[in-house]
Amino acid sequence: MRACTVPGCNAEHLARNYCYVHYWRWYRYGTPTPAVLPSRDVDEIAVERAVAGDPPEHLTFAERELVVRALHARKMPDPWIAEHLDIGPYGVRSIRQRLGLPPVTRGRPIAA
Repeated sequence: MRACTVPGCNAEHLARNYCYVHYWRWYRYGTPTPAVLPSRDVDEIAVERAVAGDPPEHLTFAERELVVRALHARKMPDPWIAEHLDIGPYGVRSIRQRLGLPPVTRGRPIAA
């Protein structure tokens, strides 16, 4: 077993001599150890606006996850959520899978 080359990390090597976490950070930020990671702070008002159909110009990852979770609970399929948030359906699918939510294949959205 080859280990990750980031100092202090003993996880198994995945690619480019990095483990899964450090490879993902390298892929996303250009470095396996970014000085600042994205904020997990949540603006509840922005989330409520986005769920209501008036998304602000920018949502953080944490806010976007909350919106996808709320819209999924209303039985919205991925393409509708994508249109609602003005992002791609593959982005919605990725978020949904990361949250462990099953796909919505049928049904009508539940009103708020």
